[in-house]
This record gives sequence, structure tokens and C-alpha cells, in this order.
Amino acid sequence: MKQFDVLVAGGGPVGWACALACARALGSKNSAPRVAIVDREQGGVVDPVSVDAPLSRRVYAVSQRSIAQLGGWNVSLDRSRTATIEQIVVHTAASATPALTLGAADRRTEAIGAVIEHEALTARIAQAAQAQGVLRIPGECIGADCTGESRTVELADSSLLRAKLLVVADGRESALASSMEISFTERSYERRGVVAHFQIDTPHRGDARQWFLPDDTILALLPLPDVNGAPAVSMVWSVSESRGAELLAMSAEALCEAVSAATDGSVQMSAVLQSAVAFPLALKRMPDPIADRVIVVGDAAHAVHPLAGQGVNLGFADAQTLHDLMAAGHKQQIDLGSALLTGKYRRQRYAPTLGLALTTDLLARLYNLGQWPTLKPFADTGMQVLGRLPAFRRLLSSAAA
Repeated sequence: MKQFDVLVAGGGPVGWACALACARALGSKNSAPRVAIVDREQGGVVDPVSVDAPLSRRVYAVSQRSIAQLGGWNVSLDRSRTATIEQIVVHTAASATPALTLGAADRRTEAIGAVIEHEALTARIAQAAQAQGVLRIPGECIGADCTGESRTVELADSSLLRAKLLVVADGRESALASSMEISFTERSYERRGVVAHFQIDTPHRGDARQWFLPDDTILALLPLPDVNGAPAVSMVWSVSESRGAELLAMSAEALCEAVSAATDGSVQMSAVLQSAVAFPLALKRMPDPIADRVIVVGDAAHAVHPLAGQGVNLGFADAQTLHDLMAAGHKQQIDLGSALLTGKYRRQRYAPTLGLALTTDLLARLYNLGQWPTLKPFADTGMQVLGRLPAFRRLLSSAAA
């Protein structure tokens, strides 16, 4: 049976970032693999993404803080598959002009962040992790038992692996966390996030734009790299179940018209590049994302409303905390799966994840669920007033980036 110090279950960008973080903390580059990752993706995902590859349906808004963190771990982003976010522009129903604009100048940086495709981001992090000595094991973890000073993990092919610490990063519907009966709370918003990519008529100038619309829907358009020389954006439209069904049933031309109209014509969609799909919106949180020799990270531990665009950044912050704790534990020769270290992880990640969950939930209730209609005009006005204050813009810009 193969044995490791750390085993990561889940091969997305957060899983690979956690594997890379642990490998760097343990200094395993020139030794036998001490960190392994079980990745159920079949082929290709850890290979470079071709410049000619079609645009991925799944993209992430990665903050400048996360980009700097990854850069410090020798992760070089694929600029051909990346669009820079120069500013965030927020619109409300109260005014025809933007209620809030946050630019890179507000926090004295070159950019607020970047929009990166799933495959391109995962591939670059995986390359850095493998260069650091992380062993990739194709497969899927289906169960794990605590056996004294280690966790014995069973894969779908019935093979067994053993590790001092198991990091669970297999996504929001984590079967592995469920198999270990790690408790969580989840509340459906009874809303759908409708996702599609569009070609647009005019350059996006690196603007990430968001509309809090009068019909209690939230529309976000993120900049994408040019496609065939034309500007493009990625849409996430948080809508009711019935409105989501209507959007999915529309022809490409009708969908372009509907999205353009929602922006009041400020952004004109000229073609659909990726047909629309929808996913359910819910708030998920593990108050206690640990068990014996287990830490749960990323969407497996906390899933928030997409209006803040911070999901993957929460996962990268999990990886940073994991790195710091593993480095300290390794230096002090502490058992890496001990309750001492996992307990420190829980305490350090409790407030940041709870704070973002509460903030996004409040905004979702106000602008997406229509629960407090009498408060919305005051919120709109407050956003416009505060948006004129440089100190407030710097504060929000730092939080977003």
C-alpha cells in the first residue's frame, strides 16, 4: 500500500493548489513523493492548453491576491487564455449611471484580477505541483477510514492509499465528505445561475460589470480573451427557476437580445459563443470542516452565491492557510494530521469563510430573492453615495482583489 504525508482528493484548481502548497511546505521536490493527488479527470487536464482550443465553458474570476499567491509558488498563468479585470462596474435600478466603480487605481495595482478558463488554470497549477514532486494518481476516492496514525483511502478501483492527512477537495457535491459524515448546512436559493459566453460589439476594456435588476435578478458579465479577434464576455445571470427555463429555451438570437436589453443596451451581444447552461444556486457551509486526519477545502467546505465572484479565491486562501500550517508543523516535527494542526486550520478559516458567506447571502436576499423590497432603494442610494468616497472604494477594491 502506497503511503504519503498528504493525500489530496480532487483534481480541480483548488485541489492542485492544496497539493502544491503542501509539497512546497514539506520540501518534497527532490525526494520520494510525500504528497499525492487523486484526480478523476481523464487525460489532458494537466497538459498545456492549446491556443487554438475552443473557449472553455467554465471560467473563474481570480483575484490579484490569488494571482500573486500562485506566482509565489511558481505558477505562471497562460496569458493567451486569460483576460485582465481592470475595473468592476456595478449598476442598480436606481440610476442609469453606474452606482459603483472600482478600478485598479483604487488599490494602486495594475489590475484587480483576471478571468481564467478552468482547464488553463488547472493545467498551470498542476504543472507547478508536479514539478514540486506531487504524484498524480488517476482515480476517485470513495471512502476513508481512520487507522491510528493515518487515513486509509479507498479508490473506485478498490485500491488503497494511506496518508497522515487527507485533504478533501472534490467539489460542492463532495461524496467523500458525505461518506465520512462530516456535517454541513445547505440552503437552496431556489434560483439558477445561467451561464453563457458571447461575442460583443465593442471592446470590454477589462470591465467586469454587474447589474442588480428591478426584476430581482443579478446579471454579471466578465471579460474574456478575444475570440477570433473579437471581444467576448462570460455571463452569469442569477434568475428564478422559471426565468432560467425561458432563457435556456431561447434561440441564440433571442438570448443575445434578452441579455443586451438587460444591460439597457450598454453592452450589445452579437453572437453566442457557448450555449447557455444552468446550475442551482445554494449557500453551503461546513461549520467544522475537519475530522480525524481530514481537512475539507474549497467548494466541498463552503459554496457561496456567485454574485461576489469569490468562490475559487476562498479555495486558494484555504490552500495558503494549509501551506503555512504544514510548513510550521514540518519545522516543529509535529504530526501533520494531528488534531493540533487541523484545529488551527479550523480556527484560522472560520471567520473569513463565515464573513463572505454572510455578506453574499445578505446581498442575495436583498437583490436576488426580493425579501426586503422596502430596503432596496436605500441600499441603492447608499451604494451610490459611498461609491463616491475614495476610502470606501479602496476598501472594497482591496476586498475584491
